[in-house]
Amino acid sequence: MDDVGGSVNAETGGDSIDVGTVGGDLKLGTGGGNISIGAVKGKIQAETGGGNVVVLSGEQGVVIEAGGGDVEIKRCVGRVKASTGGGSINLGDIGGAADVETAGGSIHLTSAKGRVGANAGAGSIELYGVPSARVETGAGGITVKFVNTAAERSDSVLETSAGDITVYIAPDVAISVRASVDLGNGHHITSDFTDIHVASEGDQWGPRTLTAEGKLNGGGPVLKVRTTTGDITFKRANQ
Repeated sequence: MDDVGGSVNAETGGDSIDVGTVGGDLKLGTGGGNISIGAVKGKIQAETGGGNVVVLSGEQGVVIEAGGGDVEIKRCVGRVKASTGGGSINLGDIGGAADVETAGGSIHLTSAKGRVGANAGAGSIELYGVPSARVETGAGGITVKFVNTAAERSDSVLETSAGDITVYIAPDVAISVRASVDLGNGHHITSDFTDIHVASEGDQWGPRTLTAEGKLNGGGPVLKVRTTTGDITFKRANQ
């Protein structure tokens, strides 16, 4: 389908769906094929039992459910909600909040104006240019860059069972940091910020716990960073 002025509702038992431009809302479903979507002015809702989903542009919000394929959304003005049973999720520039979840792949986000929630059963998570985030992965590294946007900022949590966590913080972000490494032997917490103070508990013979606390620009919403086994790094973002 292409060049549709109104809304579209399409469903197939298992083959692929290819949509160009749509002037209204778009609702799609397939039992297992790929879904490709161009530019949609209304809301997008798409579901596939096992294929990949690609969205180039959405003007009002996107909801994607994939049974096991990859999900890619290049641009969306509104809120995004995407989940897959086992593929990776790749998001470009998101104009609102985003909630993404995968049972087994990685998550990558270029930027979002609103709060981001990202959950991976086992895979790396990278979020660049977000005001606040709640991130959790069962096994994998986490990289998050915090910036100021027009959205209301709230507390953030970054947590992984096994992996390194790298946090980039823009110069104008006011935030209160609390970080910990549960099994600290052989691991480190390092920081570009003198206001973040690192400490350790325990000795070289027993399990060591590493902690860090500090307030940047007078403090603000709390950022909790935790890894069971891995390194934590706080870096200055260029902007």
